[in-house]
Amino acid sequence: MKILKNTAMIISAGLITVMILSACVRFPDDHYSGDYPELFTVAVYSLLGAKGHSVTEIFHEIILWVIDEDSYGRVMFLYIEPRATSTISLIISQSSSDTHVYFYPHFNFISAPSDELISEFERGILTNVIFPEDLVADLKERNDWNQPLNFERVVRAAIIRTKPTGPINRRTLREAHFAALGDYARGHVLAQFFTIDNYGRSIYLFSRVPNSFANINNHFAVVLFQPDGTFDEDIGIMALTELFHYQEILKEFMELNGWNQPLPHRP
Repeated sequence: MKILKNTAMIISAGLITVMILSACVRFPDDHYSGDYPELFTVAVYSLLGAKGHSVTEIFHEIILWVIDEDSYGRVMFLYIEPRATSTISLIISQSSSDTHVYFYPHFNFISAPSDELISEFERGILTNVIFPEDLVADLKERNDWNQPLNFERVVRAAIIRTKPTGPINRRTLREAHFAALGDYARGHVLAQFFTIDNYGRSIYLFSRVPNSFANINNHFAVVLFQPDGTFDEDIGIMALTELFHYQEILKEFMELNGWNQPLPHRP
């Protein structure tokens, strides 16, 4: 299925359909009920801040559309979830089975800026969602598009329809919230579970919602927790200032903290 030429037209038409259907939904659900739970799984474990559902005046569910497929079964799809990070993303999944999905970490997606797109969202119109062809070509090259599958590079995730809340308890999340956001940590704790490695380390995205009376803008930080719930305030916290092109810095942050490496031996 080829799309690049008519991306804006197809997306706009699809959004009108989704808007009509969404009007029939009385209460938002965080359970994905669509036809592609394997792709949903890739999205929520690839994109920082992805919840797997949205609550806006118009949209009550995320939007997931298959865009293209290569000769080896890889799937490129569009994932839309109104939020501050990676609002609209083009993502590639390598393969899937009945129970698991396989994808390359870090560089399996590209995202579009959000400011104008969110206002377009609220009006039910989306006209500028065209990823430049050179970026799409680079995304495909990074993900071995139309090349034999290489399972040595993939990460595997069990297919889900609801994003887990993560292993860290509320008290610890509150402590991390203040450590990560400092002076901007007043108010409610907003922590979104991102992913967990094979040894029990987990990552969360912390955010500060703008406060009108204090005139405070959004602030974001990523925190990596050890299996026992502790976090290193020196290297386990990373301020997030780039909300759409964070793949490289997130990869470096995870490697710095020993992501998916055996835990240090403790006597």
